Amino acid sequence: MNGVKREGGQPAQYSPMVQDRRIDRSTRVWIATALLAFLIVDVQTRIYEFQRNGAEVPLDRILLHELSGIGAYLVMVPVIGWLAARVPPGQMRWHRFLPFHFACSLGTALIAIVIFVGVRKVLSPVMLGEAYVFDPQPIRGFLYEYRKFALFYAAAVTLFALRRQLAYRSDELQAAKTEALRSHRITLKDGNRTIRVKADDVIWMKAASNYVDIAVGDRTILVRGTLQELAEQLLAADVPALRVHRSYVVNGRHIIGCRPDGEGGLSIAMSDDTEIPASRNRRDAVERHLAETDRAPTE
Repeated sequence: MNGVKREGGQPAQYSPMVQDRRIDRSTRVWIATALLAFLIVDVQTRIYEFQRNGAEVPLDRILLHELSGIGAYLVMVPVIGWLAARVPPGQMRWHRFLPFHFACSLGTALIAIVIFVGVRKVLSPVMLGEAYVFDPQPIRGFLYEYRKFALFYAAAVTLFALRRQLAYRSDELQAAKTEALRSHRITLKDGNRTIRVKADDVIWMKAASNYVDIAVGDRTILVRGTLQELAEQLLAADVPALRVHRSYVVNGRHIIGCRPDGEGGLSIAMSDDTEIPASRNRRDAVERHLAETDRAPTE
């Protein structure tokens, strides 16, 4: 079998730590790409400003300063990713989260400034024939650079946390579809509870902002999620989930009849006596399903 075995026989590639490192690596690539794009735009902007003022373009100075600055930011990206994982947004109270990351942003900003100032001091005499002076007033210079770095730090922390949350969500959805395929049950999130219901018992589903109302038997459950995600679980459980409207999905096995609504769509009668609207552009799918099951719309 491929992969290194962990305790319990689980392959190492499925370890949460391995997964987190993989996610963080891809996030670092995203951030590096964004910094590269910013570098290109910033260099072009600096060149344009000199040309607009009719001055000679000091391309070597521009490249030295911009590359050293972006390079210092890139060096700090893995550090910021590590800090974001230690205290991620949304998992700690703000009175602890904000002081922690404010202090870390000050420290990482100081390291980044030391890096690019050091590079410029070493290379300026060689490339430009002059010594580099950071700022006659170091504190003022630090505050000037910190305001830019602080924005970068906040954006990077947010992106690292968001990418992990999206990856975890994707894994949850895939696990739910796998479970639906295996057990013919769908997984629902009802507040802090996880509910599994028989897929065949689902009658219809209605989108409600960031939630979905699901009719199961004689009750309706409000769950967190999207209509598309839950419809995919039904399909994985071999249930004919029909998207009949932008806000509705119905279980085709619970349709007992339908009739034209007079506006080009359909009014679908479900087994719980609910009338579900089918929009005009989704009418064909409903009629095709009824034809395949030897049923016809009621005229």
